[in-house]
Order: sequence, then C-alpha cells, then structure tokens
Amino acid sequence: MQANRTHHLWQPEDTIVLAVSTGVDSMALLTLFRQLPKAQRPRLVVAHVNHQLRAQSDQEENYLRQYLASSDIKLVVKHWPQREHPKSGLEAAARQVRYNFFRTVMTQYQANVLATAHQQDEQVETALMAMIEGRSFTSNLAIEWRRPFANGHLIRPLLGVSKTMLRDFVRRQQIMSFEDTTNQELTATRNRVRQQLIPLIKQENPRFVADFSQSIVDQQQVTFYLRGQAQTILAEIGGQVTKVVQHELPTSFLLKQDFLRQQGPINIAAGAWQNAARGLTSGPPQTHFNLDKNWQLVRRYDNYFFQRRTQTPEKIELSLQFENKTMVTLNKRHPLSNGGWLDACDAQQVVTMQPQRHSVHVRVKASEWPLVVRLAKKTDLLTLHGGHHQQVRRILIDQKVPVEQRQAQLIVTTNTGRPLWLVGRKVAVGNDGALIELSIKLDGE
Repeated sequence: MQANRTHHLWQPEDTIVLAVSTGVDSMALLTLFRQLPKAQRPRLVVAHVNHQLRAQSDQEENYLRQYLASSDIKLVVKHWPQREHPKSGLEAAARQVRYNFFRTVMTQYQANVLATAHQQDEQVETALMAMIEGRSFTSNLAIEWRRPFANGHLIRPLLGVSKTMLRDFVRRQQIMSFEDTTNQELTATRNRVRQQLIPLIKQENPRFVADFSQSIVDQQQVTFYLRGQAQTILAEIGGQVTKVVQHELPTSFLLKQDFLRQQGPINIAAGAWQNAARGLTSGPPQTHFNLDKNWQLVRRYDNYFFQRRTQTPEKIELSLQFENKTMVTLNKRHPLSNGGWLDACDAQQVVTMQPQRHSVHVRVKASEWPLVVRLAKKTDLLTLHGGHHQQVRRILIDQKVPVEQRQAQLIVTTNTGRPLWLVGRKVAVGNDGALIELSIKLDGE
C-alpha cells in the first residue's frame, strides 16, 4: 500500500491484529492485506467483537468465519453479552470493550501492530467535531496515521481513502459487507455531522471531503512547525507575563503550548485560552483563569503557572484569618509550629547579626512581654516614621508577595497586639523600650 511507504506503518516481519467488524471499511482493509504480495504481507490475526446489539450480529460473525475458513489467517472472536451492556453510555462502553480485547489479542499472539479501518470521511468528521467542540485550529484535529498502543502501535492505513472508493472496491471484489443500522440514527454527534452537515457542505463544494482532508494534513504540518518554534520561545519566556503577552505569536497559542509541554495532551476549548490571554493582557496582577473543570492558569504579578483547581485565591485570602500563636520570652529559643524557631535576645549582648537567618532589632517595653508569633492578618497595622501606619495587606501588595505565600506570612507582636515585625518584610518603628534582637529560622531554610 502507498500509505505504508509514506507513513511507515508496518514491516513485513510484523504481526498485525486487524480489527474487523464486517462493515465496508474493515472488509476492504482485510481484503487489501490479503492481496499483498507474500513477501510484503505480515502475519495477520483478525479480531472481531460480536456486540450482540442487533439481530444480525451473529450473522456477521458467521460470515467472517466462512470468509476466512480457506485462509491461514487466525480469527479471534469476543462476545459481549447483553447482560453486560450498560443502561447509558453504550457507545463509549462498547469502544472500551473492543480496545481492551484488541490489547489482549495483541499480547496473546505477540503482535506489535493493531490496524483499524478509519478512512478519509471519518478523518473529516473527526476534525469537524473537534472544531464544533471549540478546539483551536492549532490542536490535534486529525486522526493520526500511527500512534503508540498497547505493546506496539495502532495504525490506520485507509485514512487517505474515501468511503466512496472503499465501497467501489468492495463491490468490484464482490465481497459481502454489513451496514450498521445505528449509523443512520441521529442521536450521536458523528452521525449528525455525517448525515446532515457534510451533505450540506458538499452541495457548495462536491470535493469538500478530499479538499478538507488535505487541509488537515497541511494544518498538521504547520502546527508541528509552530510547536517546535514555541518550545524555544517558551524557554526564553520562562513563565513571565510581560514576555508572553508581548511576543509576536498569539498569547493564547503560547499559553496552550506551555500547558501541553508541562501537562501533556489535555483537550481544553479554544475560548478558555483566549479568555486567559485577554486576562493576562489587561487583568489584575494576581488572579486566576479556569481552563476547564480540572485546571486553571494562575497569575502572580509578572509570573504565570498552571495548577489544578483546588483552593481558589479568594479562599486562600480567608486562611490569613487563622491564628496559631507561639509565646516568646527573652533569651530563649522557641520552636514554631511550622518547624522553624525564633530567638529573642538582648541586643546589647549580641556581637553580630546572623545573616543566614531573618534578624532584626526592635524596641520592647518590659510590660509588653511575652511576645507573640502568629499568622499575619490583613488588617494588622505597622507603625511607620512620623506616626503613620500601614496595613499588612498593603505591604504585601507593594512587595508583590504571591497570594500563596501570604497565607503563611508570620508576624511578631507584643502581648498587647502591637506589631513589631512582619517577618522578612518590614519592621515597625518604636522608640520606647529595650533594644531586642529577633532572629527567626523558618522551616526549610
């Protein structure tokens, strides 16, 4: 087959499992493989599932047995009893049964290739369905000619052949085939695309299937090139908002490629990427954008990243209100609940500051002991020069502290609640009391 030379689908020494339903497409595929010259023909095993969904299921199985009776091709059949059929989601369940069976057959016969009879019309249907779902034109719209499967690969040698050509081939070969009557029902999206949408388009362009199929091939090649370019660009961007929104390639495309690079092929609607791109361009410095029910893009000032949808920034802000106090006395080391510790020493007795830790000098009156270490509140006020005050909330915003770090932000106060030190951020001004050195080591430092 020409497709094998172009797409390197199999080798003569391979063992191939052929998925055959007895429909036109799969019977054509089986016949084409049987007609290969002996030197080019791999070892073949036919796998057939009797879904027992309709009266002719047994007839189809019996015909296939007769068709292969005079050949050296092994036939393996699986029956899917009606008692095992689900009450809903039958189509998806049937597909899972089939492909689990194909894996089993591949293992049983040490096959490294599974061949299915997907053809050009299904290629077009799949691409149209993906676009209807909102997938970007830079997504994987096409069915792949070859992809990893089980302990080998799944191949689709007929993707370049139209349904019409396959029907003509089967008729000329005088091969019987069976039509699945459920393909005429309009309950499934694919059937509506096949029976209603495509015929309307073909009234405008009779060559639509062939033309659009070629467009899909072109799209794959362009997308492959752009993805390669995107990897280099994203390494330079490094998760920075300003760089990604200012690049000449569309922000939505770069975000999507960054996500694919990190998380793999997860289908997310094009509109979600466009919404995230607009938000990064004109939205607030700390926000998030839901991509689907599982993932979100998070912005923290000039950085962005992807995370699973769990605790939202709004809920994180509320956790600042939680208090876990540690009482601190002079000249003693105090373990903290987060695994670190804090020293409070008379600064007159300290020879040098300890740069490997967070260390500051503060003024504390004798009546203000013991000190308190706790989680900071948004409304805590630090005293500044000139008698002014500044809220913790404003300090964290000015210093562009990510929301996730704010929930663990510690503050040291007197026993009356006067803030002395927003740890690692800012020291309050105080002129009364003894000079004390506070030195803290946080867990992990």
